[in-house]
Amino acid sequence: MTAIATFSPSAVNRAFDPSFENDAMGLPSSNTNFSGGFDTTNKVVGTRSYMTTRTVGTGNQISTPTFTPTSTTSPYRILATPNEVITVSCRAMTDQVNWRGRLDLSCRTAAGAGTTLQGTLVTLLPAMQWVVLSNTFTVTATAAYVSVVGNAFLLGGSVVLGERGWWDGLMVTSGSTVEPYFDGDTPGCEWNGAANASTSIRRAVQPWSVWDGTTAQPLTVSGVWDGSAVQPATLTDISVIGS
Repeated sequence: MTAIATFSPSAVNRAFDPSFENDAMGLPSSNTNFSGGFDTTNKVVGTRSYMTTRTVGTGNQISTPTFTPTSTTSPYRILATPNEVITVSCRAMTDQVNWRGRLDLSCRTAAGAGTTLQGTLVTLLPAMQWVVLSNTFTVTATAAYVSVVGNAFLLGGSVVLGERGWWDGLMVTSGSTVEPYFDGDTPGCEWNGAANASTSIRRAVQPWSVWDGTTAQPLTVSGVWDGSAVQPATLTDISVIGS
């Protein structure tokens, strides 16, 4: 017979297009002070990152994209439970020395009214090097869904038009742990629906199929791999006593 391990997700990435691959999502988006597009050269995961260029205005903000839907009708919005704990992380980079970065969470009511929770500002970041920004939030008591916003600022002074920011690898997970990046294309993970248009699961236990009849079988055999013994290297057949 073939024995497949049952599994429960050890984590779920609640972002529907976490590496920004799906043009149909219309995201990320930026306000009118920035032009937004995709960069297939400077990226961390997937085939591209989201890049903004400051085109209008003054101030110290280099980049401020919204990564997830704000619309009350979007099927890709991240639903939330009031007062739940959510952790977000994203890879970020700018072309400025000693910039500052922050992730914010906008908690929105069913009608779309938003309350923004600001994350912790990380300072003195290097130019043209990817860093991971992260923050844990407690969702407001009236929230029905949330959206995630990235922020990159100069350490001082005002921006010069043309300054750029890059973003890639969004994670939105339940609880207070900053999870390493994954999506449905990551080994050991799967999409909950269409690729780059659904949430992703990271398996708690890797499924394995069959025993080769030679390699030492896991010590505990009950139809699933016990998760601690060495997995057979070559898998062709297995029989489980009592099955």
